[in-house]
Amino acid sequence: MKKQLLFWILAFALLACKGEGAKKGQDNPESEKKAEFQVGPDQTTEDYRETGLQYAMAVQATLGKTLQQKIKGEGTLGAIEFCNLNALAITDSLSRELGATISRITDRPRNPQNRATDEEVKLMSRYREDLADGHTPEGLVALRDSTIHFYYPIVTNSLCLQCHGTPQSEITPEVYSEIQERYPQDRAIAYSAGELRGLWKVAFPKEQP
Repeated sequence: MKKQLLFWILAFALLACKGEGAKKGQDNPESEKKAEFQVGPDQTTEDYRETGLQYAMAVQATLGKTLQQKIKGEGTLGAIEFCNLNALAITDSLSRELGATISRITDRPRNPQNRATDEEVKLMSRYREDLADGHTPEGLVALRDSTIHFYYPIVTNSLCLQCHGTPQSEITPEVYSEIQERYPQDRAIAYSAGELRGLWKVAFPKEQP
């Protein structure tokens, strides 16, 4: 069932904000040991990285396809309403289908539920340094209490800027007013194309069924 679901979801083009990946941490050897690991001859870090990426991209493809349809049919205002009412529900539904816990996290949240922890904020800072240095980041795998944690960057593109760019230029006054009404504590604006906006966070059991 999971493989069939992944096949059909990943058949859609990834049209929403795309994560470009994240490089391994490099400044603190001890933290690196906690982040990357080998788990034996049957499953390796790369196996879990691939699984985590599949899960994250499955959700991204579904959200991205629907978001594109909303923008095309109802404009950016329709996309804002869609995200406000359905994005978390769709993510939770796919998480249950895939047997994982999948979410988007950021240090500048639009929805407070997506706020990153202090540890995750540090990870985002490391990713930003990698992007600034011209490195191509990749997903990060960590093991905590027999649970695999996978992180993958979300990088803005031109489509994202309609809702996450600069007010009065990329974001029209009408759209910005709607964002403020639906998200009074919004901090997810003033991004530029190619900038790290957040991370996909995927948690799933070390031993897959």
